[in-house]
Amino acid sequence: MARKIKIEPNKRSCWWRNNDPGVKFHTTSEPFVISQLGQLVHRVKHRTTITREWLASHHTHDTAHFWCGNATGNPEFFYDVPAGRMVCARCEAALALESARRGVDHKRAADLVGHKLNLGAMVPIKVGEQKPTRKAKA
Repeated sequence: MARKIKIEPNKRSCWWRNNDPGVKFHTTSEPFVISQLGQLVHRVKHRTTITREWLASHHTHDTAHFWCGNATGNPEFFYDVPAGRMVCARCEAALALESARRGVDHKRAADLVGHKLNLGAMVPIKVGEQKPTRKAKA
């Protein structure tokens, strides 16, 4: 069985999801998710599972919201950071800030896995300037 940590309950849920038996708001989860682009490992803040049993395929959909503000659907959850990956620096900073603000002891990523980790960030780079196009007069 995978090791899990306590996570924040999802407070931004819709009113119709709160009474839906097919929606599960998790209070524990594996702490890490690799982003869809495969560049950074993010820290999980909220995790929701939606199950639609009335579909023939019994479709299940997982979503994860991260401390940095990003989110993804159908993620892979991990307890350890895969070798050679960087942990999102914004996730770690937001988690540390929240820990200090609320007095809650959220462990850093390096403390969870037991070894040194590299922090990283995605930086936008300007590659050119796009000129505005003229609208045709009607």
